[in-house]
Amino acid sequence: MAVDKKQRDRYAVGTVLVLLVVVITANLVAELRFWRLDLTAEQRYSLSAPFHNILNRLEDPLKITYYSSEVVPAQFEFGKRAMLDKLREIETAAGGKILLEIKDPTKDTSLREKLHKESELFEVTVQSVERDQRVRTTFYSGFHLLYQEKDAVPLQRVFDPDELEYLLGSRILTLTLKEKPLIAIHIPKSRRKQSPNPMLQNQGSFEWFAEAPFLDEKFEKKVIEFAPGGGIPANTKLLICVRPKDLSEQGQCEVAKFLAQGGRALFLASPWEIDFDFRKVTPLRSGLEDYFKDLGVAWVSALVLDESSVALPGTKIERGSVKPHPVYVKIQPQGLSQENPVTRFLPGLAMPYTSAFILDEDKAKAAGLDIEVLARTSKRTWTVPLPAFLDLVASMEKPTRFDNPRPVLVQLQGQFPCAWEGKPEPGWPDETGKPKPLPSHAKPLVLNKLPGTVFLYSCPESFHQFFLETNDPMVQQQFVGNGHLLLNVVETAALGDDLLAMRTKTNPTRAIHKFEGEGEDRKRNLIKAGMIALIPGFVVLFALCYWWWRRGTQMDYEREFSTTIGPSSFTPERSE
Repeated sequence: MAVDKKQRDRYAVGTVLVLLVVVITANLVAELRFWRLDLTAEQRYSLSAPFHNILNRLEDPLKITYYSSEVVPAQFEFGKRAMLDKLREIETAAGGKILLEIKDPTKDTSLREKLHKESELFEVTVQSVERDQRVRTTFYSGFHLLYQEKDAVPLQRVFDPDELEYLLGSRILTLTLKEKPLIAIHIPKSRRKQSPNPMLQNQGSFEWFAEAPFLDEKFEKKVIEFAPGGGIPANTKLLICVRPKDLSEQGQCEVAKFLAQGGRALFLASPWEIDFDFRKVTPLRSGLEDYFKDLGVAWVSALVLDESSVALPGTKIERGSVKPHPVYVKIQPQGLSQENPVTRFLPGLAMPYTSAFILDEDKAKAAGLDIEVLARTSKRTWTVPLPAFLDLVASMEKPTRFDNPRPVLVQLQGQFPCAWEGKPEPGWPDETGKPKPLPSHAKPLVLNKLPGTVFLYSCPESFHQFFLETNDPMVQQQFVGNGHLLLNVVETAALGDDLLAMRTKTNPTRAIHKFEGEGEDRKRNLIKAGMIALIPGFVVLFALCYWWWRRGTQMDYEREFSTTIGPSSFTPERSE
C-alpha cells in the first residue's frame, strides 16, 4: 500500500533525528573511553603484547604529562593527531594505572620558563613556507613521567607515534624495577700507552664497556676478574666476556657453573689479539675452547675474508678514495637472522679481522642444546692463514673458489653442562699460576640447574674503542649496527624479551613476491592498474546500477500512486 507524502516526510525526519542521537551518543562515549578497530595484518595500530606486559608491572598510577602546542606546523599535524590517539589507547589499556594530562606551554608563561630551565629540547623551532614566505615556527613536544615518589622522567622531542611504545615501555620498565639488573663485565687488562701514530694514541682498548653511559639508566655494571677474590657475582643477570685470555681451571669452572644455573652470557672472542699500533697479530687462547667444542662450536683458526666488505682508514687508496678491503667484513642484512629479535632489522655488522665458527649440530643436540645462527658471511667468503702482521695496503688476491657462508654469531640455548658438578671446585691458582692443593674438607659442587643462553661472537674488534669512539663519520656509519646488536643482547638477556620485541617492531611492506623479476613487469603493471583503476571502476558501476534500480523503483511507485491515491507525474495535466 502506498504511503502519502506527509507520512514519508515524518519517517525521513524521524530517521535523521535518530541518526543524530546515535552519532552524538557515540562521540560522547568515545570521549570517555577510546577504542578503535585494527584490521591490518601486522596490527599496526594496536598496542603490542609486550607493551601490555610492561603496563602490568605498574603497582601505582603513572602520570604522563604530554606537552604539545595546539598549533603545530603542517608537517607535524598528522603525527600530533596520531600521538594523541596512541596516548588515549595506552590510557584505556592501562585500566586506570595511567593518568594522562595534556598541556600547551605556549599558553602558559610559567610552564614555558620551567621547561626551558630544565631543558631546551622541549622547544622545537622549524622553518616552513606559508603563503610563499619562509617563516620560523616554535612549538613544543615532549613528556614527563611521574611514578610514586621518584623523580620525573623527561622525554623530549617525540614526534613519531610508532616509537612511543618503546620509549614509554623502556621508561616504565626502569621505573618499576625493584633493583637494577647486574651486568658482570670481564675485559682485557689495560695496556694503554702513547702510540707513535696520532690516530691511535690512548686507544685500542675495551675499557669503554665499564664506562658505557647508555647502560647506566637501566643496569648496574661491575667489572670482574677471574682471579682470587673475583668471579661471577651470584645475582648476575648477564655476563659479558670480552676477549678472555688463559682462564684458569677455576675460571672455567666459574663460567660453566654460571651457565649451568640458567645464566646468560655474551662472549666476544677470537683465536688472536691485534696490536693496533703495529698491526701485530698474536695467537690467543681463552681457555674455553674445549668446553664450547664439546657443545658443538669451535673457532676457525684463520682469518676470514669476504667480498662483502667496507672501506676503513688505513686501507689501500685508489683514484683518490679508500678502497673496501676484504679483511673488513661487512655482514649484510640478508646475512642476519630475521626470526630472532636480537638481529632483526639491524642495518648490518662491520667485522674487522674476524674469525668464524665451525658448528657440529650433532654434538650440540647430544649435549641438550639448540644452536641458532644469527649472522653469517656472504657466499663469496674465503680464509687465509693467520699472518704475523696485517698489511692492509697490499691487495688480497681472491681465490678461484669461495667458501660457503660462515657463521660469525651464534646463539646456544638449553641446559649447559658443568664438569665439576658433584666434585670440589678446583680453586684459584697461586701467584705463580700453579693450582693450590684442595683442602680436605672441600665440599662437592651442588647446582640448581636451569636452562641458559650464550651468544658467541667471533670478532671482538667489532667493539673496539678505536672503531666505536672515532670521530670519523665514515667509520661511525659502518659500525652503527654493532652498537644496536650489543644493546639488543643486553636488553633481551638482562631485562627479558618484552623491551626488545617493542624496539624491533616495524611495519613491513608486503610485496608481491610471486611476480618478482624483469620478466614479470607486465603482470605487475596489470595488478597495479587494477588496484588503481579497476576497484574505483567497480564502485562507479555499482553506483550507476543502484541509481538505475532506484529510478525504476521510484517510477513504479509513482505509477501506483497515480492510480490509487492522487495525481503524480504520470497523471495528465488538466487544462483550465
